[in-house]
Amino acid sequence: MTVFQILLVIVAVASSLLFLVLGLLRTPRQARWRGRGFVEVHPRYRTLLREHQLTDVDHFLSLSGVIVSGHPDRHVSRLQLTDDCRPFTAYLKREQRVSWKVRLTSALAGFGLVSRSVREARILQALQREAIGCPEWLAVGEDGHGRAFLLVRAIENAVDLGSYLRGQLTVGHRCGVARALGMAVARIHEAGLMHPDLYAKHILVTPDDGRIHFLDWQRSQRHRLVSWRRRCRDLAALHATVADEVASPRERLVCLLAYLRGEPVEGTTPAALSASTVQAARAAVEVVARRLLGRRHIREKRQPALEAAAQEWIKIDGEALCVTSAFRDSWPGGTPDWLALDRQPLGAGNQLTRRWLALSPEHRTLLVRRRSRRPLAALWAWVRRRPLASPEQRHAALLFRLQRHAVPAPRVLAMGQRSGFLGRQDSFLLTEPAGDTVPLDVWLSRQLPTNGSQNEAMRRWRLLHDAGAMLHRMHDASCFLDRPGDAFPLAVRHAQDEMPRIVLASPEGVCLRRQSLPEMEQRDLARVRDALLASGCDGLDLDRFEAGYTATATLEEAAPTAAILARRQNGTGVPVVVPLPPTVFAASPATETRSLWHRLWRGARCVLNRPDWPGFVGADWADRVMDATVTDRFHEKQGRSTGRWILEKPDASGGPPRRLAVYLKRHHELPWWHGLGALLWPRGQWSPAMQECRHLEWARQQGVPVPEVVAAAEFIGPWGRLRSCLAVEELTDMLPLHEAVPLAAARLDPATFRLWKKTLVAEMARLARMLHDRRCFHKDLYLCHFYIAKEDTTALQTWRGRVFLIDLHRMTYHRWTWWLWQVKDLAQLLYSSEVTGVDVRDRLAFWREYREMGTSPRVDLFLRRWVLFKWRRYRNHNLRRKKHWQIS
Repeated sequence: MTVFQILLVIVAVASSLLFLVLGLLRTPRQARWRGRGFVEVHPRYRTLLREHQLTDVDHFLSLSGVIVSGHPDRHVSRLQLTDDCRPFTAYLKREQRVSWKVRLTSALAGFGLVSRSVREARILQALQREAIGCPEWLAVGEDGHGRAFLLVRAIENAVDLGSYLRGQLTVGHRCGVARALGMAVARIHEAGLMHPDLYAKHILVTPDDGRIHFLDWQRSQRHRLVSWRRRCRDLAALHATVADEVASPRERLVCLLAYLRGEPVEGTTPAALSASTVQAARAAVEVVARRLLGRRHIREKRQPALEAAAQEWIKIDGEALCVTSAFRDSWPGGTPDWLALDRQPLGAGNQLTRRWLALSPEHRTLLVRRRSRRPLAALWAWVRRRPLASPEQRHAALLFRLQRHAVPAPRVLAMGQRSGFLGRQDSFLLTEPAGDTVPLDVWLSRQLPTNGSQNEAMRRWRLLHDAGAMLHRMHDASCFLDRPGDAFPLAVRHAQDEMPRIVLASPEGVCLRRQSLPEMEQRDLARVRDALLASGCDGLDLDRFEAGYTATATLEEAAPTAAILARRQNGTGVPVVVPLPPTVFAASPATETRSLWHRLWRGARCVLNRPDWPGFVGADWADRVMDATVTDRFHEKQGRSTGRWILEKPDASGGPPRRLAVYLKRHHELPWWHGLGALLWPRGQWSPAMQECRHLEWARQQGVPVPEVVAAAEFIGPWGRLRSCLAVEELTDMLPLHEAVPLAAARLDPATFRLWKKTLVAEMARLARMLHDRRCFHKDLYLCHFYIAKEDTTALQTWRGRVFLIDLHRMTYHRWTWWLWQVKDLAQLLYSSEVTGVDVRDRLAFWREYREMGTSPRVDLFLRRWVLFKWRRYRNHNLRRKKHWQIS
């Protein structure tokens, strides 16, 4: 190894170690060895939460509400808060235990060793900067015992996408929603974000304005560019979770076309899409969607939304007692006292008791209580730091899953569990049965088709068809019939003035699995066939049952569509997917087709321009641009020059001539290794002009206001020479901030000027944070590279989209050494802020707007000290240079 290679290895190892240390420092003080924890509140809601006496982590974690979604280690509760005497709904996401696996996953995604709550809060903050629809966060925090929370505000008058599409909408309205959804997803991916949980239930639509909002970002990741594979996975998740009866193939195609075209940019025309591009993208999405449909939770999300409060819980007496909100509201006087474990009578042997209770003269409930002693299970629960589920809890989970898959089964009303000394465990489950039922095999044996009329035979066949459909839905839910010796769970329900229906009589004859097993499905089918034959059914009855089972097949089992046919025609497991259509200025423009020897001997060039550019300079502009005379605002140094070039052309309609002012950047001499790289890899964009063109187009797609690229050219060779030029449109009637701020100070009164600077600083911090979140750094982030309109110095403005950023030729993506360049950008901006009208309060306001939420004070202190150290170096270096110039 050479000395240079050894130095590279040392620098790489040192950078990795430093990155690991910074990751540890970025962790908020949540562990026991790091202190008490932290709470961060949105500035807009500090007064509100203080009025509700929510100032500490324990205050938020102790809030009680209706649990709308639950997991083993976390759940989501719905709360009611008041803002200016106006109540609003908020959701509290509470993590009971944050494992190191979660923290390491967050660290690998670039968020540090933090919990899901902090990770989602940072994503929500970034989404607000990107103007993407999402919930507004109120507070986030972690304590010193591995618990975390996130409080977000609910989106008013919003419904999930599936329920919205099931409403009475016209065809034009449905296509409009599909088009808006495609553009919104494209905006997310263009912002460098991927949403692994992009399901239909996580997308809300506000009927008033039709705006799209996205929920549940705790597993999201951020990249500089989202690859097609990740894009395809997100689109397939959305495609798979929207049921076929909700969206037609035409509406799905409209959404995909809107996604491929992307969000329209003012001043540009949408790129044309070829039929092969659309067909390949559609086939790829459908293939991935079919693979996702093999997962149970994806199939579950295709089901219609449950009725309100169907699976919402309220916890009473800590964690010991849970009741559904519907049961608590229906019971007169609140929750009955006899649900407490201490007030329930025990049966003989203190093992298992069953009691039928009457809620009302019409409704009965079944109370099942169990007392057991499992010392080994208690030891294992202590090691896992999580109590083991009782049989009643497993039955409740089974019934909830069946309910989500539209399987009629007993309804859960209440549940409780308490652990005692040496593995003692008390638990109970209160359910409402599906009604008066008769086992299916018994009902069939009583009503043979030979003893009844034709109507009774049709009713019998319909019940057999429904039994097959329900068994298929059970298998979709990964629920299977238990041991053959148990009671047959399928039953017929008789109700007054209603036709008989197939229901699940009891969960005790059903077992729950993590995934679907084909051998268990075949075993269940064989068992049901034997039961039907034993009850007197013939071959026609079996055909009716099997027809009901196969009629509810999922999309994976349906007839092959264009995606499957394309995959078969290709002969491989994955269809050929062409890349997404390019923008007006592609990231990799076409280079002249020349061989290596031609580039070496005679040279080649890569040229791109705006359609109206040849009308100003001629079609052969690339032959003359490097030698054109440009004297206005001309500046030249180190083999490159910059000048203002004003061009005119006659108007075709006979009006005054059209005028175009551009800044022409030319690079006459570039390092020899750049020329060698362009000679060997001509599409690598080795010249600064092509690199800045790519950076400007990328920044424009991210929503950063930048000058518009008019033309760019790269000249390769001969003999390893490399030259380039770039023409960007002038920002007419605009001033850099180091000139605009003193001008505004002279034009505005002090109070207005203070507010003017505050809003401007917030926009500058937003732009800098947008770039740094993507690990992209300007490297010349001085105040003179921010431009605003001259007329904006006379009054207050809404600055979003009005502050332009220029000179992106040095912008680079740094994935591992990002903190070094972050310090450089912030120090450069701090150094250049020493102008008239900028004071300490403005710099502190920028820091408050820029800093990343959820970081510990140690990280903030570390970053501030490095920025101040770098700022002093810039300042001292500039003073030495000024002193040297004065002496010389």
